Amino acid sequence: MPRCYDISDLDAGSLTVNDIRLISGFAAKYRQQTGAGRIAIVAGGDLVYGLSRMLSIHISELVGGEPEVFRSRDEALVWLSA
Repeated sequence: MPRCYDISDLDAGSLTVNDIRLISGFAAKYRQQTGAGRIAIVAGGDLVYGLSRMLSIHISELVGGEPEVFRSRDEALVWLSA
């Protein structure tokens, strides 16, 4: 099942690499319940975008699939529906 996580409003100033690992673990656990599918992450500013790229790599390593990061929700939804 394809999913879109919109974290464009996230205040990422206090996030750590360990937080990214924890979020990846949550995503992996959730993926076990929902099955395979594309994962789109919508990230706003540069910091959130960079952290989201790290997150997508961790998710890919944990569960495979095709996590991708986008700057707009519209781009993410187009990719999910392709």
